[in-house]
Amino acid sequence: MSDEETGLIEKYVEKHKIGFPIARLGSGEFEKAIGVTGFPTSALIDPRGKLVWTGHPAMADGKIGDALKGSKKTPLLPAALADVEKLLDKKQFGAAHGALAQLKDGGKLAQADAAAAQALLDYIEKRSEALHRQIADGITAEDFFGAWRAMNQLATGFVPMPGATEAVAKVEEWKQDPAMMAEVDAGEKLAEAAELEDEGEFEAAYKIYKAIVKKHKDTKGAARAAAKARELDEGAKRKIDKSCGECRQLGRACVRHSKG
Repeated sequence: MSDEETGLIEKYVEKHKIGFPIARLGSGEFEKAIGVTGFPTSALIDPRGKLVWTGHPAMADGKIGDALKGSKKTPLLPAALADVEKLLDKKQFGAAHGALAQLKDGGKLAQADAAAAQALLDYIEKRSEALHRQIADGITAEDFFGAWRAMNQLATGFVPMPGATEAVAKVEEWKQDPAMMAEVDAGEKLAEAAELEDEGEFEAAYKIYKAIVKKHKDTKGAARAAAKARELDEGAKRKIDKSCGECRQLGRACVRHSKG
């Protein structure tokens, strides 16, 4: 769980390949309920919703082990959907979608299992639609890396759903286009530099921007990188000292550090 902005959370999830859900906190009521007194804080809640333990993550191992003793592992999905769960674990969403549709159309699922199957079908279809939008929006905004990433997710995980086969063909088409792959590579490095900026590593981000300009001259990505590098220079962010309170407050290098 995090109380940071959604964009920052999404970047963190992507960077660290996090596979578990993260909830965004808002009102502060949850923190009060589990007794958060500082960050980071871990909380252990049992399947019945009872708070078992709250404390620092470094102290969690023993508490988690104690809580797991004698506990019963509950499957995520009903037994009738066990094969579908295996496909989802492998991120084979297209195959899972087909298996769910077949089970549901067969008319042999219990009512609760049929409802679970429909919910999963809806989830997979919405996820597919979101990827299609990311591709279209990325191309329109000339965010070719974002479009490429969504395209590959469709191509590798959603065949034979609508549009996924076309995504496979589009991936191969882009691979054969050096100019397009240069834009994709530049976009990936731009995203990496943006993450560093978010973390306050402005000098490291500046070096990546300059490297993009050098490696991918005459691309749209290089033009963006050049603009970002100028912005860091003109905004005096490159010389920010993260240990300096005045630098942090100003969001740029203070007078003392700007001369360094």
